[in-house]
Amino acid sequence: MTSHIITDYDNNRKISDPPFVIPQDFQCPFCPWVCKSKKGSTFSMHISRKHAKQLGRRENPYVCTMCSETFSARFSLNHHIANHHEMILLCCPLKDCGYQSKQKMTVITHYVVNHMREKMIDCQKNEACTNCDRKNFNNYHIGVCMPDSPFVVPKKSPKQEEYSCIACDFQTQTKYHYKKHTETKKHIKKIAQNSLDSDILCVEC
Repeated sequence: MTSHIITDYDNNRKISDPPFVIPQDFQCPFCPWVCKSKKGSTFSMHISRKHAKQLGRRENPYVCTMCSETFSARFSLNHHIANHHEMILLCCPLKDCGYQSKQKMTVITHYVVNHMREKMIDCQKNEACTNCDRKNFNNYHIGVCMPDSPFVVPKKSPKQEEYSCIACDFQTQTKYHYKKHTETKKHIKKIAQNSLDSDILCVEC
């Protein structure tokens, strides 16, 4: 097995010299932890997060510029910023409610529990959704299923079939499948028979 080497991939970290060589048995030299996946990337992540000080690195090199909190990984910093400094709050559809949440599912559940309580109780008594008879339901399902809920997405009307074969009853919505149909032996034979009796020709010819 080839030895893996942890290399310097970020200017915010100061790596020890010479580079740290991952042992063949993937046993951490600083703690009893063993990398079960036998992957160099997993081992490197463990060393970088848990033993940065032993390698001569800064333990938390990523600093939030808004609150000065530090993190050991860049994705942790991005997660912190997204959840604490750049939050997009979703509001309850009722203007007089004022409820806000980061997740749409939480807002829907709140709306059902507080503003659709009668529908929720009816579904619980019926032991199934009163609109679609679904037995395995929850408050979120009620919020997206009931017709009078503001979270119901209107169903799109089915597209009309755009491509129709003049030789048979074949219809499709895509030009690709229509072209495939015109290449079949059945279609070619039908066109040949019709052309003998009338002036019907394939639209692709």
